[in-house]
Order: sequence, then structure tokens, then C-alpha cells
Amino acid sequence: TISVVAALTLLTGSQAFAEAKYGDYGTETALTLARDYAGRYTGSDKEIKAADYMQARMTIDGSNNQVNRQTFDFVASRNPFSGQTLTSNNIVVTKKGVADTGKTLFVGAHYDSAIAYPNYENLEALDDNASGAGVLTELTNNLTGIDTEHNIQFVAFGAEEGGLKGSKAFVDRLTDTEKATALGMINLDSLITGDKMYANAGRNAYDNNGNEVAANVGLRENALRIAKELGITLDVNPAIIAPGATEPYEPYGVGCCSDQESFDNIMPVVGFEATNWSLGPDYDGYTQTENPNIPGGYTWHNPELDNEEVLTDVFGADRIAQRMRDYSRIISRLIVEQT
Repeated sequence: TISVVAALTLLTGSQAFAEAKYGDYGTETALTLARDYAGRYTGSDKEIKAADYMQARMTIDGSNNQVNRQTFDFVASRNPFSGQTLTSNNIVVTKKGVADTGKTLFVGAHYDSAIAYPNYENLEALDDNASGAGVLTELTNNLTGIDTEHNIQFVAFGAEEGGLKGSKAFVDRLTDTEKATALGMINLDSLITGDKMYANAGRNAYDNNGNEVAANVGLRENALRIAKELGITLDVNPAIIAPGATEPYEPYGVGCCSDQESFDNIMPVVGFEATNWSLGPDYDGYTQTENPNIPGGYTWHNPELDNEEVLTDVFGADRIAQRMRDYSRIISRLIVEQT
């Protein structure tokens, strides 16, 4: 407890925080990705340039962090590149723990954009997922200079929109020892549009008999506790059963459909997102908001909606900064407590 308090005191009293506030660094990253790297889909020059930008934002001058670029190839399974071999990049920042325990906490977010809608070349993808990528750079910046007992690896994933290719490539390269000593994985995806902020566990939250596995929901429960202590409302998937169905899309407190899925068969995970799991028709988290100014209730993958102008106009000038600030406050503390 003393070490955690000392680290948090040092964190909030550091030079970085003398010049800025929680969320500022991440907001700058997110808006730059949206403004300067729209259409950063895998297979494009923009995705490569976005990887370069993420590497620059995650490289902190004067730190001992090791910054690596993990390049990988895969055969695309989705149009318009189906059957083609594509290349993408993960940006990996390793912060070594001072105790040399060999244990590592993984923190990740994808920076690429989708190709699901027409005109995807113009997709700013501010919500999905410049927002998560922005907070990732904020966390890297916040934890630089803070001595932790265990290791932390911050990973900016490429090619998430093509089927979690970046996170799968990353996990495939982990050794058996690295998997066995993992403290868990924190993922950030789509943090702005949704009505509510969520922290959900992975599908390993329950055993085959439907009983909750305490070890695999610890990250989620700690995040919920921290949010409550900070006065921030953080929810979990309420597991509403859709009409005509016999079970929910995902069990209570379990999320889906992002890079944490590549990890949750081997370690505890928590996925942070903003959506609204209480909205139908399927209660699958895909409907993000009941705001009438968002047609259909979601902005995912839509160039006409997932952009700075629309999100600011619909949700107000402070929405982006508020979400970046609140997620960064919760997760900075979560990382310090876990490591």
C-alpha cells in the first residue's frame, strides 16, 4: 500500500503533470490520428505512417523504456483485400520492473481504422479507435519514470479491424514462460461515442459450469473499485437477454470483440470501452448510444459519423477530453496497483 501511494504521489507530482493534466497527452494523440491519419486501414500507407506516429508518441525522451516495432504478415480474409498478403506493425514499449520478477502486465489498443463502409479512405475513426490509442500513449507517458516492481508492456496493435491480426501475432510470439508469468491484459477500444463507460472481463471469467473464476475477474473488479473511489461511473455488461433468445450475447460482466480476446484464453483481461449494452435489438454492445442525433445509435466504421466534427457537435466540446481524462485516471492507477 505504501509503495502504491508513493508511486501515485510521484505520478501526479511529476514534471509531466506540472505542465499538463490527465488526458491532455492522449487527447492530442487521438485528435492527430483522426486529423492527419484518416483512412489508416491495413494495407494503406496511412496505417504505416500512423504506426510511425504511435512509435514517436510512445518514445519518451530520457526514459529507459525499450521501444520496438513488431512487423507481421497475414492473409486478409475480408474485402477489399481478401486473399492478399498484407503487412502491419505492432509498436511495443517495454518498461522493466525494478524487482526483476519476470511478471508482465500487458496494456494495448489498436490504432488502425476499418474498411466496412464506403469511403473508408476518409474514415477518421476518432472513436474506433484513435480514442483508445490516445489513452495508450497517455499511459505510456504517465508511467515513465515511475519505478514498478513488475514489467509493463504497452502495445499499439495494427490490423485489429481485419480480425485481431496484430494482437494474435503478438500473442503468438509470447513464450510459454511469458504466458505463465503474465499478470493480465488491459485493452482500450472505442471510448467516446457510447453512453456509458465500461470495464468488462474476458470469456474466461466463467468456468465450464458457469461459475465465476475469481482470478480472471480481478482486473475488472479492481477497475470498478478504483472508479468508485475516484467518483467516476463505470459499468459492466448487464447481460440482458434479447427477445426470442435464451441467453445473453455475453454473460454478465463479460465483453467482446476487441484485442483482449487474443489474450483471454491464457490470462486475465479487462476491456475498457464506451457503448450501451442496455440497448437493443440484440443487446450485444453494438448499439452505442440512444442520442437521437446518431442515426442507428452507433458510429462504428462510419466515415460520416466517426469523426471529430460530428462527435463534438453531438456530444459537446468537453466529451472527448472528459473520456480521455477519466479512462486515463482509472487505468493509470490500475496499472500502478497491479505492478
